Amino acid sequence: MRLSLFVGLLLIALAFWKGNGGYLDLREYLDDAERMWIKGDLRLPSEPGAPPEYNRYSLGLPFISGPFVLIGELASRITSGTVSRRAIAAFSVPVFGALVGVLLFEICLLLNFSKRIALCSALLLCLGSPHLTYTRFFNAEIGVELGILLAVWSWLKLMRDGSRPAWSLLCGVGLAIAGASHYPHAAMVGCVAACFFFGILFTSPPALSKSVIARNAILFALAPIIAATVLIALNFSRYGGLVPTGYKHEVNANIAPIYIRGNLHYVADLCMRTPWFFPALIFGGVALWKRTIPRLPPAAPTFLAAAIISGVCAQLLFWLCYYQLSMFPIRYLQPMAALAALGLPFILQWLDDRLPGRGVAYALLLLLLSNTLQFFGDTIFQPLLAAPPERGSGVWFYTWYMQPIAAGSSFEGGSPSGAIQFCVLTALLGLGVWELTHAFSIARKDASG
Repeated sequence: MRLSLFVGLLLIALAFWKGNGGYLDLREYLDDAERMWIKGDLRLPSEPGAPPEYNRYSLGLPFISGPFVLIGELASRITSGTVSRRAIAAFSVPVFGALVGVLLFEICLLLNFSKRIALCSALLLCLGSPHLTYTRFFNAEIGVELGILLAVWSWLKLMRDGSRPAWSLLCGVGLAIAGASHYPHAAMVGCVAACFFFGILFTSPPALSKSVIARNAILFALAPIIAATVLIALNFSRYGGLVPTGYKHEVNANIAPIYIRGNLHYVADLCMRTPWFFPALIFGGVALWKRTIPRLPPAAPTFLAAAIISGVCAQLLFWLCYYQLSMFPIRYLQPMAALAALGLPFILQWLDDRLPGRGVAYALLLLLLSNTLQFFGDTIFQPLLAAPPERGSGVWFYTWYMQPIAAGSSFEGGSPSGAIQFCVLTALLGLGVWELTHAFSIARKDASG
């Protein structure tokens, strides 16, 4: 079932995946990944004797993409460049995007929901929000989602069995991945980290000794502290300060409460693109606060609810205070959906209790259809687009199986589609839907047995 869920989500992502590219900062993320793992030197190319220069972007996603970069380098050498190193390096993002769905599925099971409810929750996050849009490129937002859900899953495992230090360490690794993948999400990561840290101290299983609890807390904090120390040291060594040179103006002039009023309409955009966001956040937060979950310490759900609510509120406040939220509003706000999605199984279960079978099916169908229509209407990230006015009519593609883009084409420009492109698109979507249907059939059999 888990394999079918993963493969289904991955195939659907690959139907729209850009492949070995991106633009501007997305391409520079890939540049950093290659320099980090192939050369061991993050300096930008420069003239001899010139002072070293560096990209200002977050290093988390380039770091965790290391295995894909190294495999890509090997494949490129074996095939004499026929297989692009960058294509395999960028493949990490749709893989991470599919893993996000599997992690949410596992979290729902740990919260004592059925496999059917867990599958529906995973589909709503991965296909009923802009999540799919950001598995198309080398976007750092996927790193934040992956890290947050990895931390939640590991923390719940730790609450069930605090005797295994691996869960505590893995929880901290997840938070380190999330924080390092996009530095502006430090507000959300910090709130979740604080709630989980105090949860370890005060809600661990009663059978654990104080020394074991202290060990778990130390292991939990280890990865985030190491990651933060390395990143701060890099910034001071490269830029002479905590904030990279390219971001100093952003921090000094573009973050202030006076911008909140002008940014509020982007919250409405969030509600349009992810209509379940606030209902799931509120419903899930309230339900967890009052809930007792088998095999979890009584207070553990309360700390999880606090992590969800405080993390989203702190991050949303930060973005509302950011003057340039207008540049990529949906992209910046999307990672918060990873936390809000923890409330999805509570809403779906509530619907299922009142309209058995039908309630969940109708909600899933409506929300997936709504997001599909908006997905094809995206502006800068259009997967399928109409030909430019000067090029006549037809459908153009901007995906890995497209015809080569002409030199000098803009980021928005694709290339003319043909029968092969439509066949590949249909095959990937068909196989992806078949895999997801297979996962649901397994879930129904398990429930009936």
